[in-house]
Amino acid sequence: TWILQNNFVYLNIKQDMSYLHFEELIKKVDHIDGNYVECGVGDGTSLDRISRLMQGECIKQRKIFAYDSFEGIPSRTSDFDIIYGEGRCSFPLSDVQNQIKKFTNIDYTITKGWFKDTLVSYPGLPIAVLNLDVDIYPSYKECLETLYTYVQPGGLILFDEYSRPLDLIKWPGAKIAIDEFFTPLNIPIKTTSETGMSYIFKPI
Repeated sequence: TWILQNNFVYLNIKQDMSYLHFEELIKKVDHIDGNYVECGVGDGTSLDRISRLMQGECIKQRKIFAYDSFEGIPSRTSDFDIIYGEGRCSFPLSDVQNQIKKFTNIDYTITKGWFKDTLVSYPGLPIAVLNLDVDIYPSYKECLETLYTYVQPGGLILFDEYSRPLDLIKWPGAKIAIDEFFTPLNIPIKTTSETGMSYIFKPI
């Protein structure tokens, strides 16, 4: 029991650290105009997090665009990805909508569908924060190739899967896609040692 209790406390501390680092990074781009765009909504945890920060006036309030299939992992992956089977990590859109409906003063546009079909609908507005949690090689490639151009100089891009040991085992294609995109641009990926959160600020 003592070990379980300590593990529980430790996990909460890690979650708090992740939340604090997330807030600190977002605050660094408060001076930059643009939207918050999230690809890979999942169960809505990060949407809930960013919404709480905006509604609490901890960070600048922005229009939120969110994209997800809400059908889990697609059947079309790549040789770099572990095949888990179509539909893994699936969460209903209605659950996410119910989770965020309490944030009545925040403007959301949530688009359901595969990235290859839906990202073209992004209206081409400046992006201040691009949050990517898309697991697999083709999804990271599609998101970066479509949306990077709209990220403002100095804007923040967050990567959920990159250098944490478990991510390298579960989602090896993610790091490959990210490195393939940013290495030719000579942009190194930064990672916080405390939480393993990976990110870049787009060069000015």
